[in-house]
Amino acid sequence: MQLVVDGIMMVLSPNGALGILLGLISLSNGWPVVDGVVYRDATMQIVEQSQNLLVVDYSLGEDVGQMRVRISTTPSQNISVQYSMRNVPSNRNFYSFGLRFDSVAGLHRYLRNGYHSWDGSYFVQPGEIRRLGYSSPRFDLGYGATELIPADGKNALVLGFDRHDRFQQSFTFGNLGTTPDLTILTWWDEKQISPGAEPASENLVVLQDSNYEAGLRRWAQIVAANSPVPVRSKIPPVIGWNSWYNLYNFISEPLIRETLQGVASVSRREQLPMNAFVIDSGFTGELGDWLVPGYSFPNGLAPVLQEIKQNGFTPGLWIAPLLVGNRSRLYRDHPDWVLKNRATGGPMLLWSFFGENRLGHARSEEYYILDATNPAALDYLRTVFRTWRREWGAEIFKIDATVLGMDWGPREVSYFQPGMTRIEVWRKFAQAVREEIGDDAVWMGSGQPLWASVGIADTMRIGGDVGVQWSGTFSADSLLRDLPARNFANHILWQVDPDPVLLRNQYHFLSDAEVRSLALFTAMSGGVMMTSDNLAELSPDRLDLWKSLLSTNKASARYPLLGREDSIYALYQNPFGGPPEPVSFIPPLIVQVRDNPDGGNTVHIINISSDRISKTIALRDLGIEGSMAVYDWGRKTSLPGSTDRLTISLDAHNSTLLVLSRAQSASAAPED
Repeated sequence: MQLVVDGIMMVLSPNGALGILLGLISLSNGWPVVDGVVYRDATMQIVEQSQNLLVVDYSLGEDVGQMRVRISTTPSQNISVQYSMRNVPSNRNFYSFGLRFDSVAGLHRYLRNGYHSWDGSYFVQPGEIRRLGYSSPRFDLGYGATELIPADGKNALVLGFDRHDRFQQSFTFGNLGTTPDLTILTWWDEKQISPGAEPASENLVVLQDSNYEAGLRRWAQIVAANSPVPVRSKIPPVIGWNSWYNLYNFISEPLIRETLQGVASVSRREQLPMNAFVIDSGFTGELGDWLVPGYSFPNGLAPVLQEIKQNGFTPGLWIAPLLVGNRSRLYRDHPDWVLKNRATGGPMLLWSFFGENRLGHARSEEYYILDATNPAALDYLRTVFRTWRREWGAEIFKIDATVLGMDWGPREVSYFQPGMTRIEVWRKFAQAVREEIGDDAVWMGSGQPLWASVGIADTMRIGGDVGVQWSGTFSADSLLRDLPARNFANHILWQVDPDPVLLRNQYHFLSDAEVRSLALFTAMSGGVMMTSDNLAELSPDRLDLWKSLLSTNKASARYPLLGREDSIYALYQNPFGGPPEPVSFIPPLIVQVRDNPDGGNTVHIINISSDRISKTIALRDLGIEGSMAVYDWGRKTSLPGSTDRLTISLDAHNSTLLVLSRAQSASAAPED
């Protein structure tokens, strides 16, 4: 029995096993999986069948009940799969349930789609992982959606859930030593089940596309359309200044005022379209005491934010609202407000800093997570955000580290109010914050769940901290790896935030070429554009670079080679300790393409490797048809004639920006 849509075939074998077929890709021997148990011997019964619908029940035993799998076509010619539990025993709550496919054949690489700002998204080759002998959740475990690319490089299969505000949903690839298997789960987190209710997954959408990035963009559009609250992706790009990547924790009222005057004077003189000025971490005392400014801001934050507003910027503040230090007044007065360790009954420990290595300016040796299900704790957070917004005057909120604690489910922690999934707990907190800051405030998410934030956050950090070096700990590695695999959601689910651009001429480990390459790479995203450097201290050439970045910050770039080339793998030393971990790096050349209003294109090609690379790239492989005239933006010269291919030769960590036009001579800068 089968259901076929747009070349994708859903198959039900006589023995009850499910399968999904597209070209060489074959997911076979699919069975229900509940709380880690795969029910390959389940009894199957067809409940309903037509050309566009197949409903199947699997009997899993008296202590579990039945799983119903509903497969249907959608108006947009995709396939939708939903699984639900029926006839559940009254004493049974599920931790997770879903489908397990014992074999994924014909697969060359798959998208390991991370869950939050810092955990990365990239394509993984199972064969290479097998050869290197790596085993890590960094490769095996993804969330929200995945994309399967066949060995022949033809159409890819996208599997992704349509909603993310109630459950965490994972894709785990196992047995990478031979033919991989795939387990797709809904994390029910032992959510309370009402009598007669049928716990059900969100709809798993199955679609295919020959353009790998376009397939992911279609999935993002489905998520946007199914969000219970409208997405917040239409605000103008956030362009401005953030204190962290220059001043870090070492900020004070006089230093912020001095920097503000420098940034404001240059911005006015050069007529820069900068609209934001955000004070990052360092203005508080212990984390958790958000209404008590630190000693470096003796007059509080309200006067500083007012001065920012008077200088023509939208004022913003950083906060990590769920972090609670053990030396904070908040924890001293309300130790019952943090998540409890189910095994010990004490506070669930997130981090510990017992030696000289402490978190920034704070004294706390331990950090815990605020329990948002506790009404008193949630009221406290409401008061914090209400005060910051209405009394202090903050209009931008850089909300950080809210994903911390989401790895814990009800088996690890005790909530004040049990019976909700970890995502429902997070959304309860997030919706309360949005209510207090108002619909017109800007929520800049960082260290935040990507997919649960749809309809909540305006911008989203897509990688780790960029740092002051090309590679290694706190470097450009994450930006270069994660932006290509996450930019498909830009201006669909939220505005991507690649992190601030480094512009200063000293106090870092980047060459002039590296600074320029990374700055152009960030600008091509078409998302948030921030710097942490005082514009009044920049050299003329660095200021000119910043001006050009802002004038080109328009449409979002495409990554036409995404998923079409093999990744590189290496070991990474986590800065917080532990053994080295295997990580994935993308191919040595990254190509970004922006479609210009005049019908031409801007192409940025960056060599991220440590070797010189020479290569010829056909325009058709970049989604550009025909011959084009080429203007080299860096050299300010037009190439003779027109061409249907680009021949480049780039030194390590260098890039080239080319403007393509159908005119015989291209001489326009990218912003025109």
